[in-house]
Amino acid sequence: MAQTIGQHGVAAFTSPVNGDPLNATIVVANDNSTRSAYVDHDSDSGIHVQSSLLAARPAAGTAGRKWMTTDTGDVNLWFDTGAAWEEIAYVPSVGGNAATATALQTARNINGVAFDGTANITLPVAAADASTLTGATLASNVLASSLTSVGTLTSLGVTGTVTASSFTGAGTGLTGTAASLTAGGNAVLGANTFTAAQEWATGTAIASAATINLNTATGNRVHITGTTAITAVTLTRGPRTVIFDGILTLTHNATTNNLPGAANITTAANDRAVYESDGTTVYCRSYTKASGLPVVAVSSAVNYPQSIKSVDYTLVLGDAGYQIFHPASDTAARVFTIPANSSVAYPIGTVLVFVNDTGAQPLRVAITTDTLRSTLLRTGTQRVPAGNMLTAMKIAATSWLCWPAPSVASDIALAVAHSLTPFISAYSWSAIGFGTKYANPVTLPNGGGNSVAFSPTGTEIALAHFLSPFISAYPWSVSGFGTKYANPATLPTGTGRGVAFSSTGTEIAVAHSTSPFITAYPWSSATGFGTKFTNPATLPTGNGYSVAFSSAGTGIAVAHETSPFVSAYPWSSAGFGVKYTNPATLPAGSGYGVAFSPAGTEIAVGHDLTPFVSAYPWSGSGFGVKYTDPATPPAEIGYSVTFSPAGTEIAVGNLIYAPFVSVYPWSSAGFGTKYTNPVTTPSGSGNSVAFSPTGTEIAVGQNNTPFISAYSWSSATGFGGKFANPATPLADIGYGVAFSPI
Repeated sequence: MAQTIGQHGVAAFTSPVNGDPLNATIVVANDNSTRSAYVDHDSDSGIHVQSSLLAARPAAGTAGRKWMTTDTGDVNLWFDTGAAWEEIAYVPSVGGNAATATALQTARNINGVAFDGTANITLPVAAADASTLTGATLASNVLASSLTSVGTLTSLGVTGTVTASSFTGAGTGLTGTAASLTAGGNAVLGANTFTAAQEWATGTAIASAATINLNTATGNRVHITGTTAITAVTLTRGPRTVIFDGILTLTHNATTNNLPGAANITTAANDRAVYESDGTTVYCRSYTKASGLPVVAVSSAVNYPQSIKSVDYTLVLGDAGYQIFHPASDTAARVFTIPANSSVAYPIGTVLVFVNDTGAQPLRVAITTDTLRSTLLRTGTQRVPAGNMLTAMKIAATSWLCWPAPSVASDIALAVAHSLTPFISAYSWSAIGFGTKYANPVTLPNGGGNSVAFSPTGTEIALAHFLSPFISAYPWSVSGFGTKYANPATLPTGTGRGVAFSSTGTEIAVAHSTSPFITAYPWSSATGFGTKFTNPATLPTGNGYSVAFSSAGTGIAVAHETSPFVSAYPWSSAGFGVKYTNPATLPAGSGYGVAFSPAGTEIAVGHDLTPFVSAYPWSGSGFGVKYTDPATPPAEIGYSVTFSPAGTEIAVGNLIYAPFVSVYPWSSAGFGTKYTNPVTTPSGSGNSVAFSPTGTEIAVGQNNTPFISAYSWSSATGFGGKFANPATPLADIGYGVAFSPI
């Protein structure tokens, strides 16, 4: 039955009127007449609803109409959009168990889970996550998700750790402090800590070409195949490790292929290179040859910066690798000292270079307590003449090996005082023996030479001789004799028989005939003799034959003709002190030679009468108790005595009888067993004996031709072979002999 609801007055119908109840255009008035104007109210703003069965609902087309259908007892309310009917409300009929129901009559599935209203249900996570998606858009309130694939994420903000097996795409919008991605998908990590090994994949091999593109490498490690020369590499960041499978040329380019040493490289199979880029320049950061050889040849040129020293100087650790330079502008001789390993521990292999400028004063390289040995077998202080250099290398914790320039090889000189003109002769000396004789001094000594001595620096030489002025001194250099120094203002009073410089080189003393038998002077390399020191208060008792200063420069001793045959005095820059008490056991006869040990702890006297040599401990108190005589004494008069530079041997030159020279081991216990005589003995009386400054040679001045004999020497075996005689022989008897210091 049609129902009419409208904004009209209502009156009782007079009687039912049969008609088409579905004709929504017919309205029955109070007088039971029909009207067709109702349709004009269908779309007004009031509520005008018509109803029918669904099948009888007119076609849509009048926008704004409302229609209610009640086919099944349920009520459906529809709205005409002008194009279609839209259901806008649904009211189910109250029937069945609706009034008393506690569950849905028919359960419904929600995301695959049955729901009948009797209890809560739990949806699967994936289903719940999916419900947060609208199309491919993730809801903005999602804080966590187990989604495995949702397409493309836009403007994703993440707090916490993102775990991903890989990133794809340019990644230009990924921001944050932990990491960022740059164009091309290359990750640049910030302050992160890897807690496990990071494996670099080996990508697909790349064929060699003029330009290879490492940006497109499919792994951080790639092989390069082929033999085409590579002149450029494309790389934005890196690093990339490349392995060459064959031989090709890598061409250096400062921008696109910056190679080590800025030089081309010829590869070999299994050579490896690591490339990286700063965005502007592509660098070959390292290159390793499969052969193990260096990529860039090591240059033989080594730079030694110059460190100028015009003072006596002890080196420091920072001097390693420098040239320690002594300039010509310094007017004094200098000593540069290598410190002991215990104070400065230079690494083994350290190289020190010492240079003495052309025209400079003498330079010596010393060492404190360790060993400094030259390739010429000289041990201890080494001499560096002007215009030369010396290089030292540390070869063990307490051992250095040094080698001089070739011109230094014969820098040691051997000088001999002899009886006939020129009265003094000097020869260059090396490990092979006598060299060329130096030119005679322009001004010769006046009379036969009896004794000769070099100053401690080797820059002066002095001769004691028979006739006035009884002492002559000359500058000395690798060129030989310089211009003779002026004679002392006060001459010695008689024949000069012995001469010695103090250990500091600041005094010179002459033992001579005629009282006071000993005369001493200040000495300067610049001016020569100074004003004579006052004679000792207690003079020696007879002709002085030999004189020696202690190594510390605090004592002076004279061997003389009459008892007590040796006299010793304290010494200082003021001259002689009060004479020491004579030894309790005197030498047996006239003293002809005297020497202190290098340590200054012993004194020895060569003398007339058996045992021909006597030795005593020495201290600031003077003579100690005489050492036991050697088991095998010299053959006759001990005319000369000396200690080796190391103080481990004592040698005596003797007169009259062969072997004319006797050598003994020496220690604080005294004389050891005499060394075997040389195979070829000197040819006459041994008037003088001296060790070379290295202690590896020994020389004897003698009465008969060749007037000088020299031998190699070893503290282990004693005398070695005799050196060949000098090419220019001495003029006559050799009375005094001395080696220049190093």
